[in-house]
Amino acid sequence: MSRKLIHRVKAVHDVMRETAASSAGLLRDFQLTVRDMDPFLTLDEYSRVEVKLKDLLTSVCDYCIERLASFVTTQTDKQAITASQIIELSNIVESFTDLCENICGRQNAALKAAFKIQASNYVHKFHSQRKNKLSLLLDAESWKVADVPIEIQILIDKLALDSVIKSLPDSPSEEDITTNKYHTRPAAFLKVGSQTYYTVGTVLILIRLVSEYCVCAYDLQLLAPVIIRNLTDLLRTFNSRSCQLVLGAGALRTAGLKTITSTNLVLASRSLQLILWMIPHIRLHFNTLMGDTLSTFDIVEKDIAHHIQQLETKVLSIMNTLLGDQLNDWEAKPPVPSKQFRNISRHVTKLYEAVSSVLPEEQTNIMEHNRMLEGIESHSVLGMVLDGLPVRINLDVPYNILLPERDDRTDLLRADSGWYTDGSKTPEGAGAGVYSP
Repeated sequence: MSRKLIHRVKAVHDVMRETAASSAGLLRDFQLTVRDMDPFLTLDEYSRVEVKLKDLLTSVCDYCIERLASFVTTQTDKQAITASQIIELSNIVESFTDLCENICGRQNAALKAAFKIQASNYVHKFHSQRKNKLSLLLDAESWKVADVPIEIQILIDKLALDSVIKSLPDSPSEEDITTNKYHTRPAAFLKVGSQTYYTVGTVLILIRLVSEYCVCAYDLQLLAPVIIRNLTDLLRTFNSRSCQLVLGAGALRTAGLKTITSTNLVLASRSLQLILWMIPHIRLHFNTLMGDTLSTFDIVEKDIAHHIQQLETKVLSIMNTLLGDQLNDWEAKPPVPSKQFRNISRHVTKLYEAVSSVLPEEQTNIMEHNRMLEGIESHSVLGMVLDGLPVRINLDVPYNILLPERDDRTDLLRADSGWYTDGSKTPEGAGAGVYSP
């Protein structure tokens, strides 16, 4: 209705302007009711009429814009506005303000300002709803591996293309399923290039929420700077809250976990690694929309990287504590292997099973081979010297050797026992070797 009114006013303005121009003798071919009419407006009078007509046209445009601005403000305050309505309203505001600017040659920001207020309210509500949803999901998270729906894999694939995300992708086509690009059943992990990411259910929801922020920024580019701040706040919320729940053991209270295991810690670390992968692609999306995001995501990246390091350190500290306790009870005595070293082998095996089922092989090797023994390498047991007895040579002889003369040997032979160690001659014969009666 307003567009038609503006066009009609513009048409009337043009007729009046041409009439004034003809009256001033500037349009000789203008058809009048009375032909060959002499000019009756001077050039100065025509100039004043033209200015008045221009002001009239501008006043009509301003009036329409201000009335529409008032309407936008009052109507949106009365009822909640949906995403499709805010997008449609954005298009209407943009096209109508451009029309008025082209007609009157002057820009009036009243309508855009009113829309920006309402759009800001919508964006604030948009962010609050998703932030609250994320907080509730985190509090209920059991920190176990979740199956990945096809739609989430499609979102990750679209994000990896580094193109502007204009809408949320649809379900896979028949061709995608036929060519085995996507499967009909949920997968056990997310596939990102050559990497596989096992993650928790909350992170899968977070991927969709991030995509919704990207689409919202594309639809409301006027508020893209506000949306990107809200998105960084969402990621910061996930990082800080997950730290409280896993490292701070808050999940014992909120989700009813009995203990925080090494599997929970490693899975939280891998989930954060996936978010770190997403951030450069999100930054590229917003750079395309608004030119430069400056350092908006830098602080979040540093916080998440620090959190990942804390999780890995916690896993290793748990193992080092277990190994240290076993070494404290160990004594250098049979059996071999001792009970303590059998327990150490069992703990290391459990850690490897927990870590290798979530982390890629290269990260597993780094954690176990390079860092696992850092906390116990100075243990007193590992510093023991060889436990063999010292060697001592004793040449003292604890007995005496008696060698009697030949004449005394007869008496010696009459004794109860006698030993011959040579070939001595006796009445019975000659002795040889060793002999004892």
